[in-house]
Amino acid sequence: MPTFPTLMDSLGQIAQTRTLARHGARRADVERALRDGELTRVRRGWFATAKADADQLRAVALGGRIGCVSALRRWGVWSGVGDTLHIQVAANAARLRREAGRSSSSTARGVWHPSIDPQLTATSEVRLAGVGEPTVHWNELTGTGGLDWIVSPGQALAQALLCQDDEHAIACMDSILRRGVLKRIEVERVVAALPHRIRGLLTELTPEADSGWESIFITRVRRGGYSVVAQPEVVGVGRLDGIIEDCVGFEVNGMEFHSGNEAVLRDTGRVLGAQGLGMMMLTVNPPHIHTHWKSTWATVVRVVEDAQALRALRHPRGVPLTDAELAHISGQN
Repeated sequence: MPTFPTLMDSLGQIAQTRTLARHGARRADVERALRDGELTRVRRGWFATAKADADQLRAVALGGRIGCVSALRRWGVWSGVGDTLHIQVAANAARLRREAGRSSSSTARGVWHPSIDPQLTATSEVRLAGVGEPTVHWNELTGTGGLDWIVSPGQALAQALLCQDDEHAIACMDSILRRGVLKRIEVERVVAALPHRIRGLLTELTPEADSGWESIFITRVRRGGYSVVAQPEVVGVGRLDGIIEDCVGFEVNGMEFHSGNEAVLRDTGRVLGAQGLGMMMLTVNPPHIHTHWKSTWATVVRVVEDAQALRALRHPRGVPLTDAELAHISGQN
């Protein structure tokens, strides 16, 4: 049997007695680990290390597992903007200890699912839920993939698609495909068991999108009547987040696994490079999408219309405007 710290790292810091036994831990080993402080008893038959985070402990104390968007978060998948903890319990669960699920004294950092690529989490942390009443989902708890405290990716996605609006549902599917947590055929299998409204969203997926906000922005622009190419490679510039109507590039900030000055400089460099080639550019932040969409959309429409008018004067198409052409257009506006 591996040492308890190594074993618990592989199990995500929380496990049941039967899981520990399956990995070779005897009752005497568990009792010794409890005495030595390597483990603590969360509830009868459940054990955790000091690394277990508050959301994990709350879910187990309530009698369930982390589910829905709260579970997706553990794989680095888009999980919406709310901070409520989502817990999945058995379909026949009764007399839940809801007060136990409201808060926890743990101050540990959020625990990523052990399967996630460490490179994706080196500069990011799991966003833990706020204190308060959790959202409880009743469902069958099967196919957890060997971890006791969290549902499987397929179960988490199915619940999230029912729990979120269309835009966030699309972003969840885009993100789970982008991160490689599920394959397209597996996502389609999950969606096939859900209402027709959800099945129709499969035609709007953009798994190339690098973030949830990018996915939502693209969905809104397409629903607004414009074509979008996601993640195009522009010679001399690099990869943009997208191009609208083949004439306006855009960058959406707020990517889940990228932050800091280096990323900002890289994104700004791409914007300047594209503008240097004569392409109009939009830079969008999450509040522009989440809070100020009306004015953001008006800007998108104006910039695209102006870019289309400018493009019509280029001879041949794609050649940057001359100073004379720019002066002519400026005089018309």
